[in-house]
Amino acid sequence: MIQYKDIIDRLTDEQKLALAASLKSLALPEFAAYGIPALHHAGPHRLNASMGGLFPPYGSAANSWDDELIGAMTGALARHAVQNSVNMIFTPKLSLKSPYREGLSEDP
Repeated sequence: MIQYKDIIDRLTDEQKLALAASLKSLALPEFAAYGIPALHHAGPHRLNASMGGLFPPYGSAANSWDDELIGAMTGALARHAVQNSVNMIFTPKLSLKSPYREGLSEDP
């Protein structure tokens, strides 16, 4: 049984579609009444910009092949996110196969 079935059953069809269509709908206050916590998300570029651009883009950092550096960057961005009520960060995936997808790659 789905843990949140009773919450889902109480939502209108429009609310269910909004949740299925976009993560942004989870930031709407109307869902808090159902016990659904607000989702505040950001990508690494937005977080980095709000810190004054302290770090290079992940694609550039990937060229260093320094996983400790990338881990430190991600940790700093995560701490900044928590301080700014962001509870979900989109991060790039490590991908050595294709430089054409969003993610870390050996190719810029």
